[in-house]
Amino acid sequence: MTKPTFKAFLSHRYKSPDANLRFFEALSAFANVQFEVDVGVKPTNVTRLEVLIRDSDAFVGIYPFPSDADDRPNLETALKKSRYFRLELDLAVRSRRPTIVFVDARYGNAIAVPSTTRVYRYDHREVFGTTSDRRSAELSGLVQAFCDDVGAAMGTATTSGRSAGRDRVGIVLPTGNDPSVGYTRQQVARIEAHLAQLSLEAVHLSPDAAVDLRLIRELESLEWAIVDIGASTWASGLPAFFHGYFLPQMRLVRASPTETRSPLENTLLSTFDVGYPKDIIRWSDPEELDSEFMQRLTTLYEPRKYIRTLSEASTYFAGAAKRKETVFLSYSGADRDKAANLAQALRNRFQQVFDYRDQGESIVPGRRWIDEVFDRLSTSAIGISLLSPSYLASGNCLHEARQMTALADAGKLQLLPVKITNEALDLPTWAQDIQYLRGWEYASAEELVGKIVSAISGTETQLKRSDYDDDR
Repeated sequence: MTKPTFKAFLSHRYKSPDANLRFFEALSAFANVQFEVDVGVKPTNVTRLEVLIRDSDAFVGIYPFPSDADDRPNLETALKKSRYFRLELDLAVRSRRPTIVFVDARYGNAIAVPSTTRVYRYDHREVFGTTSDRRSAELSGLVQAFCDDVGAAMGTATTSGRSAGRDRVGIVLPTGNDPSVGYTRQQVARIEAHLAQLSLEAVHLSPDAAVDLRLIRELESLEWAIVDIGASTWASGLPAFFHGYFLPQMRLVRASPTETRSPLENTLLSTFDVGYPKDIIRWSDPEELDSEFMQRLTTLYEPRKYIRTLSEASTYFAGAAKRKETVFLSYSGADRDKAANLAQALRNRFQQVFDYRDQGESIVPGRRWIDEVFDRLSTSAIGISLLSPSYLASGNCLHEARQMTALADAGKLQLLPVKITNEALDLPTWAQDIQYLRGWEYASAEELVGKIVSAISGTETQLKRSDYDDDR
């Protein structure tokens, strides 16, 4: 019998490759499950999550607890460690997609799964040890029933959201000539212009629109919507209706000196301390609105990588366990041998490492070398310069070091110089105040990278890390 093929939204802990592979293999026994993953680090964008879930056939959650200990955590710890899982599970429930979740039993009731969701609560030791025949049969039966659910839903043309139109974006913003109330026509025009740059059609809906069949028909044609969630729009009920209808929304609210939270946050979103709070655009002046809107819009349409086979999934799970900060490694050609060992050790711990001598993997063939180097530097979260006499004698290396120092001063990059030779160096004035690591004091490149990881743990760089905590 031919296995069905479907696209799932995969909600999982990146740093648990064994659990991810264990349950993905269980699914693969009954279906060809495909999913998309982000490339690099991005701030959490709830609109993007909603769009991706609505564009999927099913929702799969794999929720291990980030510890090998057998002790059951207290409720406060379990809630903290599961906060992003609970956010995405809430989205899945509202989407009405066929859903299955594999939950580490140590979470207890911290992850409350609705009765409409298929759930397999497992002992964390099952991932590494032998599972009893009874438990194996239970898992297989649950997975097969879930795959049957997905097949039935895919065969129903009216599945919620599947008829949504492409490239049409709703706009629900109160407007007026008074700049202190709502949005001016100039501000709305700027939003329309940004959408047009991405070939997106703006569809205006009245904040006072009646919730009737005509509106439902219009909503079916939208990919997502820009919705004000302030008091005046909230009073119409539309933001709440859109939330329950699972229309993906970019949520905006004008900052008020007397009101720190919108009515929507005090009701429907009150239980979420991640995702929504940082993702809502809170603005007080036109420049802030424009900047924040463009940041969300850019993230929303950034490409994702498609995982189509079990082999690709295995490779992804192994790689996703690595740190997501992009590393820029700067060194002199004369130090290439020492740099090669460090570059490999960095790749073992980080997903993306820029090394200009890695046989074309970092530098795109056909592009000007210097352009590519500085483009990659501008998007890196960590800069590592290997200081030596040859490094300081190289104009290109000094240019890179100065640019990294400027980015570090602006709070956009964490700079970690490594002195690789135990001799006096005549550092430029602008580099003398930066503390460096003494590379020769470490027995191996792996040990040095361990120190680098310790140095960056708990730090943040502007727009280079996601809002996900380290346990994700």
